[in-house]
Amino acid sequence: SFSYCVNLEKVIMSKKLINIGENAFSFCLKLTNIIIPQSVISIGEQAFYGCTALESIHFINPSGWKAGDVSIKKSDLLNKFTASAFLSEIYIEKWTRS
Repeated sequence: SFSYCVNLEKVIMSKKLINIGENAFSFCLKLTNIIIPQSVISIGEQAFYGCTALESIHFINPSGWKAGDVSIKKSDLLNKFTASAFLSEIYIEKWTRS
């Protein structure tokens, strides 16, 4: 986990990554951009919570995501700013992709 790594600015995730753990990047205050690889099928609760500088999250595969019981529209995840707000502030529960 990189939680509270306040100087972490950039992360390159493996294309083989399957799960992003609970609180994995929470409160990484300088983290600005994330690319979620196609291989990821779950994002843990509060994984990006408190990442106040997070401006852009790009989902390689934006289809089929749910935050808890809420289905997330592909169009919302194609917008990197909306995706960022969803993961860091609005839908902070566990995300899964079917």
